[in-house]
Amino acid sequence: MKQVFTGLVIVLASSSYAQDPGQQLFTDHCASCHGTDGKGQTEQGKKLKLEDLSAAEWQGIPKHTDAFVKDVIANGVKDTKM
Repeated sequence: MKQVFTGLVIVLASSSYAQDPGQQLFTDHCASCHGTDGKGQTEQGKKLKLEDLSAAEWQGIPKHTDAFVKDVIANGVKDTKM
């Protein structure tokens, strides 16, 4: 799971994939808070105290399965703007 998510963040954040639909969706809907690298170190990300999605610690949390990540991407998080 860790490798899959890290790969997803890297692929989505990579400028060489700028024409990729996933990259465009990430740029349009996620990067303003999560940053292009998933670290959450943007102004808004810091305000919201977002976790570093690329961190091994975050990826090692048992509930952060591939299914969980896909669900969050597809459906957002309840009671947030995401």
